[in-house]
Amino acid sequence: MVAVIKESTALSRCEEKVYTHSDGRTKASFYSTTLHSNFQPIFSLSHRRPIGYEGLLRVTGSDNQPIPPMDAFNSVQSEPHIIELDRLSRYIHVKNYKQQLDGHSWLFLNVHPTALMYSNKYGRFIGDLLFEFDVEPTNVVIEILEDSIHDNGLLNETIQYYRELGCLVAIDDFGTGNSNFDRVWQIEPDIVKLDKSIINDLKGNKVVARMLPNLVSLIHECGSLVLLEGIENEEQALIAVDSGADFVQGYYLAKPAKDLLTDVTSESLGAGGLDLSNLCSAYQSRINQYESNRAKILRTYTEAFGNVSDTIQQSGEFTDSLENFLSLSGVERCYMLNRRGHQIGVNLFPDDHAELFPQRFSTLEDQANASWYRRSYFRKAINEPAQIHVSRPYLSMTAGIVCITLSVFIKSFSGKEMVLCCDIDWSDR
Repeated sequence: MVAVIKESTALSRCEEKVYTHSDGRTKASFYSTTLHSNFQPIFSLSHRRPIGYEGLLRVTGSDNQPIPPMDAFNSVQSEPHIIELDRLSRYIHVKNYKQQLDGHSWLFLNVHPTALMYSNKYGRFIGDLLFEFDVEPTNVVIEILEDSIHDNGLLNETIQYYRELGCLVAIDDFGTGNSNFDRVWQIEPDIVKLDKSIINDLKGNKVVARMLPNLVSLIHECGSLVLLEGIENEEQALIAVDSGADFVQGYYLAKPAKDLLTDVTSESLGAGGLDLSNLCSAYQSRINQYESNRAKILRTYTEAFGNVSDTIQQSGEFTDSLENFLSLSGVERCYMLNRRGHQIGVNLFPDDHAELFPQRFSTLEDQANASWYRRSYFRKAINEPAQIHVSRPYLSMTAGIVCITLSVFIKSFSGKEMVLCCDIDWSDR
């Protein structure tokens, strides 16, 4: 029978193996290994400074060679020893944090899935630990690998315990394994940490790059802040800024400090340093250039599109202005919608347009009486007449490519009301 570690003795069991090194750092002995604390800053892009530090376990063997933390946990066979290693890790992180910070920064603590699953069995620990070192629970963020626990009841019970203490809860490594939004809605985390694989997948992938801001926005709408991990170069940092993420973490900004948090201001600085002003300036320059180029490209289309709408309002007929517009490179189709969003007539294509639908969308070819009422470009045109609107990029069911749609509400000389629309190829933008 496994002995149950009571709450009153959990700290004392840790204290037996914790000691203060000659350099002032708190370490712990775990059988033939030594446990150290490392801390990596987490930056707020808005505040342009570190707002928290993640406690990272570092393990060395009897030969003083580093052992990957996961290898250290995987080498432990028994459940009680996993609990012990997990608690020793958090003990030294909290003590080192308390010794070196003023208490106004968050401390991010990882909890091993076994410790999460069996916390009741071995007695609660984190509450006594924070009380022992006079650390406010509101300054602690508990990181949970949500896809490692399949018992929803147990997961909810554990999260409730941390919330009752006053701790914040973060979902770690979201976007890997079996991560899904069901858990985000269920857990309602304070912070969602997007796994570094997401930022790595962005390289050269425009589709993923377009999706990231929408993913961040969706998480925000769920009521959580977003932290983007794995920022290792300026390009990734600029993508993070553009995504709307709240926090960033990675070697480009700052490497994990050896042990003391004071090291963060010296040898631990990454290529980006602690001052994010340069990064923000670089992003501002980039976005200004992008918007300038985009406006220049769009101006060609919107001016020609405006000429077509003016002609229709004056004569009620398509004239040479439509032919000129359809001849512009990138124009895919023009079409009319009535006030209910129903398509009037057929699509009008450029002369050199291939008349066949993409084969995978052939079942969608018949658009007679199709309703586009749900499209934002239609609603905006109805709500703001006479103004040309530009949609966000989306996949066209007509051409099978990423496009944008220009739309404008017009009234012909005969009083007929309609919304004029055109799709423009935006797949290479």
